[in-house]
Amino acid sequence: MSATFSRTKIVLGRAEKAYYAGSVGLVLFSILSYTYPSIHMVHQVYFKQKIKAEIRELTAEQNRLKVEHEVLLSHVEMERLARYSGFIEPEDKQLIYVQKAR
Repeated sequence: MSATFSRTKIVLGRAEKAYYAGSVGLVLFSILSYTYPSIHMVHQVYFKQKIKAEIRELTAEQNRLKVEHEVLLSHVEMERLARYSGFIEPEDKQLIYVQKAR
């Protein structure tokens, strides 16, 4: 005689299926509500680091542009650029000196 390992099938009723689905949903919701604040905090930290890096880059660019602006404002540099660009030396009667505003 051979032994068979057969199991009887369990048939779940409508109420048991609803309880099973509800408990699975509740477990998934609790996992999500437990992990969401941590995940959200990590994303905020990365976003903050990205913003700080962008601020550093923009500050460096601003400082570079300030230096370039000051260099271009110097009269010696302007004269050098004018000569390099092919401008001619003005006559004395064409010169006007403006006092620097404070």
